[in-house]
Amino acid sequence: MKAKELLFPAGVLLVAGLVAALLLGYIFRRVQRAPIPPQELTGKPVVALTFDDGPNARYTRRLLDVLYEEQAPATFFLVGEQIEGNEIIVKEMAASGHEIDSHTSSHSNLNQLTEGETRIDLERMQAMLDKALGRQAAVKYLRPPYGEYPA
Repeated sequence: MKAKELLFPAGVLLVAGLVAALLLGYIFRRVQRAPIPPQELTGKPVVALTFDDGPNARYTRRLLDVLYEEQAPATFFLVGEQIEGNEIIVKEMAASGHEIDSHTSSHSNLNQLTEGETRIDLERMQAMLDKALGRQAAVKYLRPPYGEYPA
């Protein structure tokens, strides 16, 4: 091959490498953010920000940016089936100091599941979250889909 024939593929590889390096740097900076400090309870009324049904590749990242700019902590009730493919977003939530809790793995109506099916669904959600974070996630709360749960 002549030098001219090698120049174009080499240029493409160089550009691809630069783009990959920029993207990796961008992702690394997002998951290495300093956590948002917890809000101090002063006895005054407070508002708790909570979000369901994520993570969503299109909207959650924008929401995380606004919360970070405003230094506002939030609780995210995640659906396990939404985690796959959005692990970086979940890591960013955790790195930013937001609480991550369960909205089940499948967004099923808990009134339509047996006790055993509910347990399996919640254990699956925990496993999906643990895998995304690379550690045991401290899930404290469950927000039942549709606000429905067995009495």
